Order: sequence, then C-alpha cells, then structure tokens
Amino acid sequence: MKNLVVALAVFLSIGSLNAQQKKKGAAAPTGPQKTAYLKGDSITRLMECSKRAEKRLEDYSTDARAQIEALNLAAQKMYNTIEAQGSSMNPTMKKFKEDELRRKSAEIDETTQLLQNNLQELSQAEQKPITEALLQAIEKVCVRKGIAYVFEKGQLYYCKGGIDITEEVLVELLIIDKQLMLK
Repeated sequence: MKNLVVALAVFLSIGSLNAQQKKKGAAAPTGPQKTAYLKGDSITRLMECSKRAEKRLEDYSTDARAQIEALNLAAQKMYNTIEAQGSSMNPTMKKFKEDELRRKSAEIDETTQLLQNNLQELSQAEQKPITEALLQAIEKVCVRKGIAYVFEKGQLYYCKGGIDITEEVLVELLIIDKQLMLK
C-alpha cells in the first residue's frame, strides 16, 4: 500500500514538474532525460509526522479492539445466561433473550464495520500530508538536478544509470516535516 502511495506521489511529482516547465516556457527536453530513484518508504518513516500518524492509528486501533472486545464479552454473557437458564425459562422469555442476543450480534457487526471504515478514513487523512510533503521534496530535488523521472526503488527491476536521490529527498522532506510539526 505504501509503495503504491509513493509510486503515485512520484508520478504526480513528474506531472507537476512537467507542467511547471511548460508554464515557464521551457522547451521540451530533446535528449535523454535524467532518471532517478528513491527509497520512499525508508525516508517517510523518518518523518515526525509519519511517526505521529502511526501512533494515532495504533491508538485508534487499540481503542477499537477494546470496544469490540467489550461488546463480545457482553454477548458471551448473554449467551451463557441463555445456556445456563434456558431450560428453566418460559418460551417467551427464552425467545426474548435469544432476540436480544441476535441484536447484540448485529450491533457487534455494525460497530466493527464502522470502526474499520473510520480507521481507513483516519489512515487516509494521516497519509495525505505525508504524501504531499514527499511530493514537495521530490519536486525540489528534481528541479534542482534537472530530473525528469523518479521511480520507487522497490518497484524498479532494472535501471541502467539513474541517480539515487533518497538522501537529498530526505533532507528536503525533514525540512518540510519540521514545518508540518509546527502547525
């Protein structure tokens, strides 16, 4: 998933760079274009924003698991009560308790789905500034070095030549990260 996000960020950066060159009236490159690669995952993990996002997601997941466990425990108690007292309950009371257990089971399913959706939305919201910062850092390095294409190292099977810009992007990314942490 992260590789996909990084690859998307790289390609968006290239499009942005090309658009900027066209705005400035720069002629389209006629010769071989410079390519570069980077290890996006390894550098985004070093960002304070990324660490903070990871902590928030971990905290949310822990809270969500606790909520689901509490609901499951309540359902288990209801089930145990029906099992233990079922033979002594009148049929109407037993049916009522079984219906109550079915409603609790449906509540567990709905809550689980809601918490999973919320976690996904939170993950996307937390990932957005990280991806934007990575794009900015890549673009700065590409403009400075005249690079036209950047690939994620983990997705690159072969590259003859190319420049490893991981360290330079990391420097730019950490500068942007500090700015984000001040907000």
